[in-house]
Amino acid sequence: MKCYHCGSEYVKNSETGRMMCPICNHWKPSYQPAWKQHKDKILELEEELKQRFPKLTIVLRHGADSDQWIEVFPDEKHELDMVLWARYKKVGHVEVTGPSWFSLPPHEAIWILPGKLKVAKANEARGDKSWFCVTYKNKIFALRTEDVVPFEHNLFNHTIRGNIERYIHVPQDRAFPREQLFEWIGEALNKLEAGSKEYG
Repeated sequence: MKCYHCGSEYVKNSETGRMMCPICNHWKPSYQPAWKQHKDKILELEEELKQRFPKLTIVLRHGADSDQWIEVFPDEKHELDMVLWARYKKVGHVEVTGPSWFSLPPHEAIWILPGKLKVAKANEARGDKSWFCVTYKNKIFALRTEDVVPFEHNLFNHTIRGNIERYIHVPQDRAFPREQLFEWIGEALNKLEAGSKEYG
């Protein structure tokens, strides 16, 4: 496994046992100022989900509730932020994303990382629903995996905090208001509960 940024071979950290690049902790200096905002968005949504759906158990991905630099295994890269469970059965996954400090102009595309869509598609292939909650300063959108897939080859490079990153562009008119996310989760939860009663 090689580092995505500098091409160096990953080595095992003797303290944590995790694989890491020995040359660059690339994201730490570039993105740490934004990590707290992202963490706050995740915890805010987690709390609202708990209030709306008391039966849910919410498991956050490794490091999702931290604004510190945390190494992850290469195969954990791009895992979605939340896994939702009910009665030991998986309801689905939620990715919380978007620059909450930025106001999205009308008609400008929503950006989704290709790696996040890849993980969401793999989840869906296993039968696990995966949703995106995309937060901007002026708007919050909800997207299903199937809303993003038609645009997965609509890729553009963007320079963010001095780093060039590639994003999928999804038109705003293909997204839904934030409230729709809760409706999808409620539908998935009801379907799961109905199935449990049928076979229970």
